[in-house]
Amino acid sequence: AASYWVTIDVLKRLTADSLEIFGQDQLILKTLRTVLRDDYAQFRTPQQEEAVRLAAAKQTPLVAVLPVGGGKTLIFMVPAMLSGTGVTIVVAPYAELKRQLVTRCIDAGLDCK
Repeated sequence: AASYWVTIDVLKRLTADSLEIFGQDQLILKTLRTVLRDDYAQFRTPQQEEAVRLAAAKQTPLVAVLPVGGGKTLIFMVPAMLSGTGVTIVVAPYAELKRQLVTRCIDAGLDCK
């Protein structure tokens, strides 16, 4: 009987954790779609999705190596759009890249300087 109650307790915790994760997953996907202005948008790769989730969870430091066009910009834009994220600092090595990033952030509704 004691083992039965331990199993029930573990299942309760797993269910609660799953619901919390599921809620966060849906919020991140909704935010991705808002940033991209596409109601059907999905992450390009599992690596991009994992990096966004880790950034949203405030995992630091976070290093994501993705190819050109792999969606690196969304790794900071999606978490920055979530409530209570605070300040996000992005270092862009090229002036043109910086200009493009600022434009995309402003277009997405982020306060960007």
